[in-house]
Amino acid sequence: MTHRQRLASWLFAGWHLARMPVPDDPATLAARRRWCRDHCGDFAGRWFGIGAALWLFYVFPLRPALPMETDYGWPGIAALVAFVIGVWYIVRQIYAQSKVGPPPIDPPMDMRGPDDR
Repeated sequence: MTHRQRLASWLFAGWHLARMPVPDDPATLAARRRWCRDHCGDFAGRWFGIGAALWLFYVFPLRPALPMETDYGWPGIAALVAFVIGVWYIVRQIYAQSKVGPPPIDPPMDMRGPDDR
């Protein structure tokens, strides 16, 4: 796997969904939606983190002293785009959960040791 593919797989859910079977029957479509329900929150968190880092870089008071050309507002615009992509992944997760239902929750386990009984 190249670095570009690794970065795409880390940032975009579509990269993973393109490698899944084509949703030609309801079971495959439900499996894709379950995957989206379970993993789109991770992608949203990554995009929110990227957006927060870019925004902090944009409002950094010593930014003009850095040796790169940052007089333009591209970090601020890129931060807003990253936040929008993060919100899009959250909406995608909520939509998938509305179609396939909430994730299964394991029953509670007894965490007491033999001495605590």
